[in-house]
Amino acid sequence: MREALNRRGDFQTVRSNDDPNGLDPCPNTVGKPVTDLQKVLAATYEARYHFDDPDGPALVSLPTEVKPFELIGRTGPVLWESGDGARNFTELQNCYEKGVTMIGFHAENRDAKSWEDKLVTWNKNRTEATLIISTYYGGLNGTGYRAVVRKIGSDWVVVSMDMAYIS
Repeated sequence: MREALNRRGDFQTVRSNDDPNGLDPCPNTVGKPVTDLQKVLAATYEARYHFDDPDGPALVSLPTEVKPFELIGRTGPVLWESGDGARNFTELQNCYEKGVTMIGFHAENRDAKSWEDKLVTWNKNRTEATLIISTYYGGLNGTGYRAVVRKIGSDWVVVSMDMAYIS
């Protein structure tokens, strides 16, 4: 996997939980989430994977407009893929069904016009967001969870999460 990353320049690592070897698993991120959208995605990610224990690599795919930031929750390394929403079959994506977890976010309204509205559905005051986080390990081995995330003070908190689909 490391060789694949070194050959390609379009991947950036995203912080997983601390590496027991003392290596920084995310040298190319911009740091902690700062925008409301980043905080919503990070809260959803942490809620979804907090009690999971996957230690294999994961590939998070988000639009180019979302700059890489730390994602906490999994024990395995998390790699960031930026794109226009269309999957480009890169070397790591070719590892699908061979140990690499594919993670994505999307709104229930996939016909939205803006890239942000394709990720999250906001309420009128932008104090609540609804979105789906998808996880795929292989062809018929995936799930999607619908999350409702609410702003409480300056924090975004997942107030509900339920399974939207399974394959």
